Amino acid sequence: MKNLFRAFLAKVYIGLTSTGLRKGVRALDNVLKKLLGRNYDKTILRLKFRIANESVKGSGKVPEGRFRDLCWQFEEELPGAYQPLVSVIVPNYNHAPYLKERLDSIYGQTYGNFEVILLDDCSTDESREILEQYRLKYQDSTKAIYNDMNCGHIFEQWNRGMQAAAGELIWIAESDDFCKENFLEEMVRCFRLPSLRLAFSRCEFIQNGTKIWDTEAYLHDLSSIRWDRPFRMTAHNLVRFGFSVHNVIPNVSSAVFRNTGAIPDEIVKICSGMQLSGDWIFYLYVMQGGTVAYTNKTVDYYRIHEKSTSLRVQREEQYYVEFAEVSKFIVRNYRVSINCLQQNLENLKAHYRQNYPMGDSGKVEELYRIDEIWEQRHKYRPHVALACYALKSGGGETYPIYLANEMHTQNYPVTLLNFNIEDEEPAIRKLIGPGVPVITLKNRNFLKTVLTQLGIDIIHTHQASIDELVANWLVNNDIFCRHVITLHGMYECIKEEDCRRVVKQGSLCCQKYIYIADKNLNPFKKEGMVIDSRFVKLPNGVPRVSVLKQERAAFGIEESAFLFVLASRGIREKGWLEAIEAVKLANKVSARRIQMLILGDGPIMEEARRAADENVFFRGTVPDVSDYYSMGDMGLLPSFFSGESYPLSVAECLSVGKPVMATALAEIPNQIRESDGCNAGILLDMRENGIDVNEMAGKMAAIAQDQERYGELCQCAQRLRSRFDLSVIVRKHFEIYKEVMGQEGTLC
Repeated sequence: MKNLFRAFLAKVYIGLTSTGLRKGVRALDNVLKKLLGRNYDKTILRLKFRIANESVKGSGKVPEGRFRDLCWQFEEELPGAYQPLVSVIVPNYNHAPYLKERLDSIYGQTYGNFEVILLDDCSTDESREILEQYRLKYQDSTKAIYNDMNCGHIFEQWNRGMQAAAGELIWIAESDDFCKENFLEEMVRCFRLPSLRLAFSRCEFIQNGTKIWDTEAYLHDLSSIRWDRPFRMTAHNLVRFGFSVHNVIPNVSSAVFRNTGAIPDEIVKICSGMQLSGDWIFYLYVMQGGTVAYTNKTVDYYRIHEKSTSLRVQREEQYYVEFAEVSKFIVRNYRVSINCLQQNLENLKAHYRQNYPMGDSGKVEELYRIDEIWEQRHKYRPHVALACYALKSGGGETYPIYLANEMHTQNYPVTLLNFNIEDEEPAIRKLIGPGVPVITLKNRNFLKTVLTQLGIDIIHTHQASIDELVANWLVNNDIFCRHVITLHGMYECIKEEDCRRVVKQGSLCCQKYIYIADKNLNPFKKEGMVIDSRFVKLPNGVPRVSVLKQERAAFGIEESAFLFVLASRGIREKGWLEAIEAVKLANKVSARRIQMLILGDGPIMEEARRAADENVFFRGTVPDVSDYYSMGDMGLLPSFFSGESYPLSVAECLSVGKPVMATALAEIPNQIRESDGCNAGILLDMRENGIDVNEMAGKMAAIAQDQERYGELCQCAQRLRSRFDLSVIVRKHFEIYKEVMGQEGTLC
């Protein structure tokens, strides 16, 4: 009878989770904990595996109609109110006649959460005096940066403003333009989608106070896109259907974009060599991997000067040379066809004939060489989607985030795809860098459309149920996408029949398996698979971070105590309860007080709190574990979890130069040892029933009182730091991706 009741509860659990009724799941969790006791963790793991593979009801069909097919509507918006700080950067040089109208249109915005950064590039007119008037009038929200010498290039000014910007969003409001008072209000509304990289508005071109053009007229030949209504679209689609033919954003003042820090040197170098098209390259860089929004519910007024550089360059050969450079950038960074280049050539010839009726348009072919541009495809960097089960704590969940952040830092195109199987933890979302587009899927039935619209070349999964889910979609749908799987240890701890099914399904489509521990290969060997070149061993890495050491006093921790820091999920097999008991026993024999800080959350949290004494402290899930390892004396991981492979927590602790006490499990001994005998940690022996608490307590007390040995461990930990350098490991990932893209055979 009990088994029947358990089966019934399991079905209810799956039903509630699949339909999104997560309050019901939390209530049912409490019932299952009492009913299942020590079997709760394994049972829930199996349930979650099944949940990830349950089909969500709904057709998942995309609305019909070509323009609507291009529109983006497949991800969850941010919940609640959204009023981010916007940094408004105003770069000025000798625009005194227009400054007051410009600045009044900024400070008069209906959206109020913004700061203004006034830049002046050593103007020779009255600009500085006008800027100072506004700085003093609005000093609570304004700062000014004045150059003593003219820097000579607008992108250097943009970078100066971005480096000073505190806002989540950036608006570069050029000093001779102006806008409607609802501009920011409408633009900010677009950014409720976390994937959105850039939004731009309708633009009216003004010359001598008169409107001479607008967005609809400027982009009339892009018939696939409707400019008479707002829309959201992936960067991939916008390039394919418009942005490879026109710079659809004629004026930077009409755009707002995510603050991802300073513009990379690679991009600045390209842009600085251009007189007209540098901003086009910049937009292509900013939006890559994410989505873009357009709205006609507000207007930017773009002032055209009769002697402007843009008008002059469009009548010179430089125009065609720069267009070719933009096309080369697109071919290197976006998946486009050669037909796009041929269309551009015809458009450029028409432009040449318009400016030079008596000239030979064949000259354009010398300046815009399709063969030379198309050759750039050999430098194409594949667009990677890093898939995660949910924004939850755990190695297989947080590691895709670390990879995505570092890939963006190295200027690789990347998107984080969140399958959102469970409620997210806010601290884990905070790990995602501002430059990484993150998409939380509305419906898993939209996966094919999402991958296609984003132009994904490779989807890289990190969790068994997501491995299987993606493999099913790729095998059964015609998607131009390759599959890479990293094995984090879950295959070894799920039910045998589930493991067999996942191995079989994944093998049909996976081009490369990355494994982090030799034991990850056992499920494949058991199914008779040959361990060949499809399998690559590559350890986990951790990001290099600026450590902000926490103060012990803030948590009630003694300065003189020997502090262990344990960071993991709060499941029984991670050894929390054993560690708490060991601290109690160690303090009975140690002359130096031993204390412990536990970072994380999970099912046994309340039980752990009840078991703890005054020497154990809890901090919950935090995004900055390195700060806490730095505060401590030693990391601790007394895990007996069967899925343990290459724990990130060990790597994170060693990466800040602190030694680790951990179980001699999986790859942990290799993580803490150097080939020359250097040892950065203390290993705990595994027992049949888990961890020997008395052994752990004895080793805790011994190291706390032996400063000489502790110093030796710290020296070795400092030596091992570079082993976990994520920047090196990401480059190895891209070698794997390039190999996968070059493989023969049918793309799944």
